[in-house]
Amino acid sequence: MDLLITGAAGFLGSHFLFEWLRQHPNDRALCLVRGTQEESPWERVNQALAQAAYECDSDIGASDLLDRITVIEADLNDMKWRNDPEFCDWITRSEGFEVVHGAANLSFHEEDRSQIWYTNVTGTTNFFRTLKGVPSFRYFNYISTAYVAGNREGAILESQDERPTSFNNVYEESKWAAEQVVRDIAAKQGVGIRIFRPSTIIGHSKTFRVSAKTGFYKVVEALRQVSRLRPAHTAAIEIPVKHGASLNLIPVDLVVLEMVDVIAAGAKSAGHVFHLTNERPVSLADLFFGISPMTGVRLTCAAEVRSTALDQMSALVISGLRHYLPYFQYARTFERKNVHACGAARHQQNYWLDLMRLREFVRAFIEDETRDAAQVMKMGA
Repeated sequence: MDLLITGAAGFLGSHFLFEWLRQHPNDRALCLVRGTQEESPWERVNQALAQAAYECDSDIGASDLLDRITVIEADLNDMKWRNDPEFCDWITRSEGFEVVHGAANLSFHEEDRSQIWYTNVTGTTNFFRTLKGVPSFRYFNYISTAYVAGNREGAILESQDERPTSFNNVYEESKWAAEQVVRDIAAKQGVGIRIFRPSTIIGHSKTFRVSAKTGFYKVVEALRQVSRLRPAHTAAIEIPVKHGASLNLIPVDLVVLEMVDVIAAGAKSAGHVFHLTNERPVSLADLFFGISPMTGVRLTCAAEVRSTALDQMSALVISGLRHYLPYFQYARTFERKNVHACGAARHQQNYWLDLMRLREFVRAFIEDETRDAAQVMKMGA
């Protein structure tokens, strides 16, 4: 089965593309990618795939896979790619292909609402509709997020698709809306779908390497920036955290392996939602105790926001974490019934992201950040 993928130049997309090609040595991949002023679409995919191979510490390099990859420059809101001769030729030669749609705007910022909606909702709508009538098109696999749960707490079911009473940011809202679009178009076109909902993705489970600077790493980065501004501050900073709250972090390779297994289940897995989440998440109390000192800023859990004025250091920390503080307020678990039914949960059977392992992820990130900063200073000297 061939693969048509969007988002292949991104962190999760490049790891998925790498693993898919590794497990399907006789199949091909078509990547729809936007270019930038600095890089062509081919250069973006090539570099992202090489980075994924490095992060996996794989014996197979990106160069070993490139002859099975076709890259077409495409804006998913512009239908020109649909009539591209390379696309038509690839489709003609394919005996069947899966679509994995991972391209997305990851911003949480309300001021970016129109662009987020344009990419995540309008782009998904136009992309899916444009595939209508392609004979070798088998299934549409949409990469959403576990946080379409919004403000829900307790057990979050894979079958839940009703709108929560509120969302924490426009990104969550846009991904929920895109899920509804995918369901609606699939029903009208009679196409099989799968919806993947990963939680917060971190680096590789064995190498701890990561190229993404989003999510959990944004929190680490923000704390390190504050520490550099106030290096002499040693007192713990109180952060409002709900009792029993946890942070659901999952290594990128586990997400990818579960996706590949679910897709391999074929018709059995079609029409379902899959929570690609950690079955043993880290409590925020443990995370604050074991991880925050590594950033230079010690955090401690508080039951509520203090009513008195914050000191300067606390105000800096709260401001730096403002987009992520809502995720410290939920005590919830993500059901994985559908993942288990496909046998895809096997990859977590012998893996536990305990505090010691999580410290290795943070240490690897900080070391890379330090090396990057040193390189920038060297280049500027």
